[in-house]
Amino acid sequence: MKAREQECTDGSAEHDESKKDGVAASEPSCDSLKTATTQAPETAEERSTGQPPAKLVEYELSYAQALESLGNLAAGVAHDFNNVLTVIQGNTSLAAASIDQPEVVEKHLAAANSAIERARALASQLLTFARRGVPVKEDLDVSGLISETAHFTLSGSNVAIKVYIEPSLPLVHADRNQISQVVQNLVLNARQAMPSGGTVTVTARRQQLDGVRKLADAIPGTYVVATVEDTGAGIKAADLAHIFDPSFTTKSIGHGLGLPIARSIIRRHGGDMEIDSCPGVGTTVRFCLPVASQSRPTGKPLEESIHTAPLTGQGRVLVMDDEQTVADVVCAMAKRLGYMAVAVPDGQTALDVYALAEGTPGAFDVVIMDLTVPGGMGGKEAVTRLLDRFPTARAIVSSGYSEDAAMRDFSAYGFAGAIGKPYTMQELSEALHPFSRDTD
Repeated sequence: MKAREQECTDGSAEHDESKKDGVAASEPSCDSLKTATTQAPETAEERSTGQPPAKLVEYELSYAQALESLGNLAAGVAHDFNNVLTVIQGNTSLAAASIDQPEVVEKHLAAANSAIERARALASQLLTFARRGVPVKEDLDVSGLISETAHFTLSGSNVAIKVYIEPSLPLVHADRNQISQVVQNLVLNARQAMPSGGTVTVTARRQQLDGVRKLADAIPGTYVVATVEDTGAGIKAADLAHIFDPSFTTKSIGHGLGLPIARSIIRRHGGDMEIDSCPGVGTTVRFCLPVASQSRPTGKPLEESIHTAPLTGQGRVLVMDDEQTVADVVCAMAKRLGYMAVAVPDGQTALDVYALAEGTPGAFDVVIMDLTVPGGMGGKEAVTRLLDRFPTARAIVSSGYSEDAAMRDFSAYGFAGAIGKPYTMQELSEALHPFSRDTD
């Protein structure tokens, strides 16, 4: 990299982009854009230049960028999901055909479970990509976030990926979803710079920036510095000076994929972004995020998992889920763990069944509530009504929307616990065990 930096042009820019720094992280709806375009009164800027306001253009480009990015990702993700489903279906079929050979069944089920974890990671990244709203900063371990987002963005592509993350990176105070968006845009730009294939190298390390060692306009301090490097065609020196201009793009179609927005996000987090590129060699984008004031080393590596036997228990569990197959498998796992379990399809039915059982030997010790029930009462309303009538009732919120506020701060909504979908029997056992009759 040092030799490359000496012979190549250095600057603050992006691969292929056409948006102005400072665009809001969330995009307006189609209706709001249409209304603004057709009904907004003519401004002084429009009268003097004959052009629509710059802010409106930024919003329109931001919305178009979101659609373009989603479309590009969707094809690769669909490809990857089909591969995952093939592995799951193939191994479960082989397990069923080998029922008289327990060791063979175990082997195929283990392979299917590994594929399920890959699907789980893909679904999690899709939810991250789809999330909009007010930034929520937290002391964040970006090690896994950077790696998982980079792999996700290259799903189904002809581009190889190498990831080098320094062990025990310090935490940063950042919005998980916005940082994921930054990495997505950087990696997707790198992918599009190599239509015939190539390699994307992603790194992250702790670094002290000062008057000698700099990164764009970042002030001196301790940072987590991340890089995304491709082996594409590179960017001409003449283009680097204009690469962040709203009207500039090196793409034949589209408006770029949000690197000016990405740089704006990084700057709002107290960091900065820069780029260097060599035509015919490739491009490297670097960004930095300040280390959190109360930073501490991250814990065990993500790959490290502790395999223990599920925790058994006793008691009665009411499972509320509108998806019958989900309710069936949760009840089956709960029964396997030693509980009695009953399933209901919505919040109102859960309230009725809970009330009928209260004060009897069949009273429920805990209720698992699905957060979202299309056309019916979901978990948020149901738990409020349940606690109004039975203040000592205990409920666990369950959802595939891991970023929902009720999942992140379940106690504020009246829940006693939370479990994100999908989950294993081990995870279910850990969620239920505090409410088991033998632990009271």
